Amino acid sequence: MIDIPEQYTPETLIVPATEEVEPWVETIIRLWDDEALYRECSEKARAHAQRWHPDRLGPMYADFFRNVRPQPGPPIVPKAALRVER
Repeated sequence: MIDIPEQYTPETLIVPATEEVEPWVETIIRLWDDEALYRECSEKARAHAQRWHPDRLGPMYADFFRNVRPQPGPPIVPKAALRVER
């Protein structure tokens, strides 16, 4: 519902332009004024958030770490990582 342009990331330091923020403010006002829309969007957000629930992710992480095996020998380091920039 509120699309954030790709150029805005957690690392972005630029401030969005007024034209970019205007739709966000309009959406917030609509959600504030329309209880049915607010409920609908809240339900969708809760359903979407279930993808990240610990009960769902826990078994996936447990399976991943259960299958991690030690590497036979020294760590493999790409040659590019060994280059020293001067």
